[in-house]
Amino acid sequence: MIIVDIQLIIGLILFVFYFKGVYSLDKSILFKTKDIRFFMIEHPLIMLMFTFLMHWINRKIKKYNHPNQLYTIAIYLLISFLFLLIGMPWFRPWIRFY
Repeated sequence: MIIVDIQLIIGLILFVFYFKGVYSLDKSILFKTKDIRFFMIEHPLIMLMFTFLMHWINRKIKKYNHPNQLYTIAIYLLISFLFLLIGMPWFRPWIRFY
């Protein structure tokens, strides 16, 4: 859980300091441009939902007392992993050659 929290804090710091100039853009340009929309709206919201789900699942695991709850916890973990995969910027390469 600490790693998820550290990643959230680093992401919020990058979000605030990296996108300073984007805040002055017109909202219609913000929603029409795919990359800007993804990194300004979709990615932060999806990652916040992932962090919320991980904390909620952690609380459920600590209260775990019945074997039938294991299946619901596994389903919630799969849903949170799906949020993580959806929120990743797969269209951007890690290593740029330009």
